[in-house]
Amino acid sequence: MDSESLPAAGDSTEKSIEELSERTLQYWMTAVSTSLVSNSIMHELQNSISWKITKPLRVVRSLQLRAAQIGYRRAARLAVERLKRARLDKARDR
Repeated sequence: MDSESLPAAGDSTEKSIEELSERTLQYWMTAVSTSLVSNSIMHELQNSISWKITKPLRVVRSLQLRAAQIGYRRAARLAVERLKRARLDKARDR
């Protein structure tokens, strides 16, 4: 094996890892949004520390995916509207 083939193999491995991560993320986002997972498992997952810590990352990733589909300006506008609704809902719940 020569040293010139190493970067290509590394690129391939990195791409495979990214694809696997994306598939895993999509699986869990679908499971969460469509209730494919039983309520007790979902409840345990959502109450875990890792779920709470990664919430901002999930929000950012979903915004990133949405922006790729509909454009950054429109996605940002929708995100602002969603945040406003969430604030209003939170204020009503108090």
